[in-house]
Amino acid sequence: MNKTKGILYYDGECSLCNRWVQWTLARDKKGVLSYAPLQDHAVFADVDSVVLQIGDRYYFKSDAVIRLLTLIGGGWQWARVATLIPTFLRNSIYDFVAKRRKKWSHPLPACKIPNLGAPINHHNQNDR
Repeated sequence: MNKTKGILYYDGECSLCNRWVQWTLARDKKGVLSYAPLQDHAVFADVDSVVLQIGDRYYFKSDAVIRLLTLIGGGWQWARVATLIPTFLRNSIYDFVAKRRKKWSHPLPACKIPNLGAPINHHNQNDR
């Protein structure tokens, strides 16, 4: 039975983004997320943000991060409180980090999540 509730699209060429994916993989004990690089999906060609898809809804920037944290559950559900901060302020912080993310991180030797062209559910991947 597939428990996936969301797909996280991330910048597969950014080591900070890849570390964020590794961080979420370690905390997503219920396996509710699948992962896919933005670069594999033409629809996201002009998107410069993490994207979280839940059903037919898409969340960007700080909204995606907050939703992601609440999805993985546990103590991370406290992140919901951040929605009390106005979106323009949350996204300003997100944009500040996003603009500098490649300067602040080291180049990737290789992506730890294989690029298969489709979202990857890490629990199914580990069963292989």
